[in-house]
Amino acid sequence: MNTNNNNTNNNVASNRAGDVFQHKEEINSIDAKRGFNAHRDLRRPLRTQKIDSGLDLSAINYQWFTQNVDHFNIVNTDTFQQRYLINDQYYDGTGPVFIMINGEGPMGLDTVTGLQFVVWAKQLNALIVSLEHRYYGASFVTSDLSLDNLQFLNSQQALADNAVFREFIAQKYNIPSTTKWVSFGGSYSGALTSWFRIKYPHLVDINGPYNLVTHSGILEKGSFCR
Repeated sequence: MNTNNNNTNNNVASNRAGDVFQHKEEINSIDAKRGFNAHRDLRRPLRTQKIDSGLDLSAINYQWFTQNVDHFNIVNTDTFQQRYLINDQYYDGTGPVFIMINGEGPMGLDTVTGLQFVVWAKQLNALIVSLEHRYYGASFVTSDLSLDNLQFLNSQQALADNAVFREFIAQKYNIPSTTKWVSFGGSYSGALTSWFRIKYPHLVDINGPYNLVTHSGILEKGSFCR
């Protein structure tokens, strides 16, 4: 019997178990401060790249607000905590609002710091906001993924989430009624941003892919096309 190999394997297993335990302790410590158990995607790190070297990433933090579980059943008064991000480092109170509509995955900091529209936000003094899609990242709606609970995971509820979030931001920042709102997305969230414009035309003025390249003056300062 090779006791050296067994000892080595036991040490490796022990170290891995210790790493997992420490990671869980860190997550539990963070969640305890929030007052609820957030579900997290631990398979990949959060994206933090920035497209503007002048951005102060330390000033951009995850925030939470109370969202309805079911927007279409007035009898259901359940709520959950939905995560969002704000980059207001360019905003001067006169520019547009850029809202990133997220899709099927955890929301990274790059949704307000690392996409093409950040360049335009700097040029236009825009406010950038981003809402995490329900059931993904840390914006989990229910305590488990039972079939009954998955009834709240659909595009209609996600669009309503963004409509409520849009009004929340408008009040939080006292956005003038004349301000233009531009929604962005890509892939599934690209479809969401188009549906958002169709379903809530009074809440958003322009929509497009987050990597949109324009030569037509659509995003000129002080002038927006619908």
